[in-house]
Amino acid sequence: MQKNSLYPFILILLLTSTITFANNAASVFNKANEYYSSGKFKQAIILYKKARRNGIDPAVCSFNIGNCYFQAGDLPAAAAAYRSAVYTDSKTGTDALLNLGGVLFRMGNYGESIGAYRRGLQKAPDN
Repeated sequence: MQKNSLYPFILILLLTSTITFANNAASVFNKANEYYSSGKFKQAIILYKKARRNGIDPAVCSFNIGNCYFQAGDLPAAAAAYRSAVYTDSKTGTDALLNLGGVLFRMGNYGESIGAYRRGLQKAPDN
């Protein structure tokens, strides 16, 4: 009977650690947003990647990583991050496609740029 008395304790321990883990992921994501807002893009990228590993929506994290790389002037890395956001797609799919189109255009990949814009506009014709 004593084995059964441990089950509630283990369950509570698991639930609290899960909640703590989720809160930590959210705080990491929020700190990444602070870094982005203050122009610390490399630090923001590190934290967005950590937030993604810890369960924050991968599409949102990839989109934000793309924005960081774009602001830092690393267009190929920005394109890769936007592609990842499109691939994992959530609410950011359309915005990621449009940003990808802009990055590809700046890189001189006009055909791919047009394709990304078209796909983005198909998803959101009013954009």
